[in-house]
Amino acid sequence: MSSIKLTNRQILTYTAGMAGWSVLINVVSIMLIYIYLPPDNVGLNTLIPAYVYLGIFSVLALIAAGGRLFDAVTDPLIAWMSDRSGNKRGRRVPFMRVGWAPAAIMCVAVFIPPSPSGSSINIIWLLVTLTLFYLFITIYFIPYNALMPELAPSGRDKI
Repeated sequence: MSSIKLTNRQILTYTAGMAGWSVLINVVSIMLIYIYLPPDNVGLNTLIPAYVYLGIFSVLALIAAGGRLFDAVTDPLIAWMSDRSGNKRGRRVPFMRVGWAPAAIMCVAVFIPPSPSGSSINIIWLLVTLTLFYLFITIYFIPYNALMPELAPSGRDKI
């Protein structure tokens, strides 16, 4: 297999894609519980009712777990679609271009519920926006992960 030397610009551009993904996924992962079910001493409104199911699962936990299960189903589907893409611009980048902006928008939308206080409408809002966030982050990130072997087929050239 021939060695392809990546330029510094290519390396920087590729790693910037990881930084963007990391920021989005970590903002959602870390801030979700703090924003929707904040501690009593911070002065923020609880945005969803603190219902508990089966004695241990909160609505927030069920929605977050459901989003990750949805993500587990869509990951291989997007990978399959990307692998079989016949797009003239390549198999990976068109998916990434479709996914990045909606993922960023959904990352923000997750934290802008329609009601300022604990409401069932916020449960629906969170379910929809979080599911869409995971879908668009998958559309971006799965092809992104598959891009490296195409950019640098030799193990020596990988970042």
